[in-house]
Amino acid sequence: AGLYDGRLQPLSWRTGRVGRPFRGRHNDEVVCIALNESHVLSGSGDPGYHNRQPADSSVKLWTRAGGLLASFRKHEDTVRGVVLFPSSSGLGSYGLSAGLDAQVVLWSLEDKEAAASLKLPGPCRCLRLVPAPEWEGLGAGPRAAAEARVLASAGEAVAELVVRSRGEGKGVELALLEAVSVRSCMVSGVDCYVSPKTWAELPPGVLYPPSLLRSPGATVAGGSTDGRLWALGRRREGCIVQARSVLGGGFGSLVAEVISVEILEGKQLLTICRTGVLCLVAWTEDISEACMRWAKQGWRMYVSTMRRREPGLLVTDGFDNAIGTLRVGAPSGAGLKVDESSDSEGEL
Repeated sequence: AGLYDGRLQPLSWRTGRVGRPFRGRHNDEVVCIALNESHVLSGSGDPGYHNRQPADSSVKLWTRAGGLLASFRKHEDTVRGVVLFPSSSGLGSYGLSAGLDAQVVLWSLEDKEAAASLKLPGPCRCLRLVPAPEWEGLGAGPRAAAEARVLASAGEAVAELVVRSRGEGKGVELALLEAVSVRSCMVSGVDCYVSPKTWAELPPGVLYPPSLLRSPGATVAGGSTDGRLWALGRRREGCIVQARSVLGGGFGSLVAEVISVEILEGKQLLTICRTGVLCLVAWTEDISEACMRWAKQGWRMYVSTMRRREPGLLVTDGFDNAIGTLRVGAPSGAGLKVDESSDSEGEL
């Protein structure tokens, strides 16, 4: 977890036990963190509720034990997303960062320098790795996760990025595959669901569909800075459609930046906004209509992130200096329900 003063601190979300802070710090608030089996990558700046210029928009590389390995300075504005790939994969020696300056930078963890970069159509507030099922159980062979897809918010669009190995000893390329507009809203949280059938139908040796944003078996959904939700999908005739639901009417506290989202079961979106409101939104098969199933106020202050750790189990961190867990239970009449009876919480 990242702290206000620029430090990082390890903790067990299962027990609530907190360890010693890492040795070193950012010179601004820690906004985003990624970790794999070997490293931790963090980015800093303004978390979004101050709307100020960052005092430090750096990316730092750490060991899992908390030692500082490198500091990267290439972003000109707040770093809002970082990604690490599995250590044993073909991309394990690289990391990715993106910020409000619309820059995406691919970092070499071995050379401690930028390996590639590109410019998005707009500021990035969310960076989301979409892992391929074949990653699990792959060894260190030449095709072991030699490609990854990452979704990035890009102003009023969602962008699909590809990170791909050029071959042994030839480096890695970073490319923008496509960007799709989300109709006049500044995109924040993003998630992607790919149906098991779509994964299963890929040819041998192919890790991803040609485009996640245009695949009939993939759904991409998320939120916006003003509290709206959206989903992208495809009709049978092949054109992209989208459903947007403005969270307002009767739920005034929901009109705030949607900071994190998780797609559940392919047709429901669990979302949390800055004011700590958790809500579940469902949509129809063709993504033509969406409705809010329920909303729940359960967090004391602004919430920063929400991520799935196991099926039905999510972990949140907030600006009240607490880490919380929640379980989303089996469907009942009104949809999935939240069970907080077994939650654990750790104060930092």
